Amino acid sequence: MGKKSRIIMNRNARKQHVISEMHFRHFSDSNGNIYVYEKGKATRKSTPHNECVIKDYFECKLPGYETNFEVENRLGKLETAAAPIYRNLIAGRELTSVQAATWALYVSSLFLRSRKIREELSPGTYANFVSGQLETTTLRDDQWRIFNKFGRLIPLEEIREYKSRLVQTYADPALQQINSMNDSTPNLASALVSRHWQVVRPANGMYFVTSDAPVFTLRLHERGSSVGVGWGYKDTHIGFPLDPQHLFIASPTGVEWVSPIDETNTLAFVGTMAQFSYRHIYAHRDSEDIRAPMERHSGTILFGRDAYTVA
Repeated sequence: MGKKSRIIMNRNARKQHVISEMHFRHFSDSNGNIYVYEKGKATRKSTPHNECVIKDYFECKLPGYETNFEVENRLGKLETAAAPIYRNLIAGRELTSVQAATWALYVSSLFLRSRKIREELSPGTYANFVSGQLETTTLRDDQWRIFNKFGRLIPLEEIREYKSRLVQTYADPALQQINSMNDSTPNLASALVSRHWQVVRPANGMYFVTSDAPVFTLRLHERGSSVGVGWGYKDTHIGFPLDPQHLFIASPTGVEWVSPIDETNTLAFVGTMAQFSYRHIYAHRDSEDIRAPMERHSGTILFGRDAYTVA
């Protein structure tokens, strides 16, 4: 726990970490092991290096476009810059404006790069994109622009057939996610920077976990909380576990958490982390205290249906 993060840059890394290996190191035990929980399966012992790894996850090769490890290397540089910020936040040190901006980009990118985003949210976003491109009003706008520029009136069905072929270029899941990261990371980072940042500890004798989709959002109300609310709402809290004893939370201005938080809130946060997981929960130990909320909450939130709904 709380180990100094090590980043190894590899310009041609075929095996790519969906979620930062550095992040998982903060949840390893004194021997460098991490415990993996999956619903309906026995807990297994692993290492941060071997978790959330998929061959060529951030790679995409299309006519006229190839990632060529660009995304992997860019994320690696961001992780390197974020490594000392973990330590500063855990130690309670104030961040510089540059460090705060870097941290906001790092947390935002972790949210957008998960398999949960790719498998659950991106398909609906892509379907909406295709539908919008092939709507009659959009096609008529295209028809009018072509006429104004070239003086030719192209039949609507001809434009539709051409665009139907064109949008298939964007069907690649990696490309969809990369485009989403490129477009949305700065916006999410701005939403993060606008909030009040705090680091809280769990109740005495308790601890936080992390997952393969470690960034979560929630909104507090009189009856409890709603999870999976959009980053753009002013009353949204954005949480990210730093290690078993520290949780980073960006809250609406004026909201102050008392640290350590009580047992009820600790359990609520652990349950939320389990809800947000794609498949796995990670912790520094094997414990029934983790198994129980994982079995109860894991997989109960589907992005695009229960959270971040695609209109």
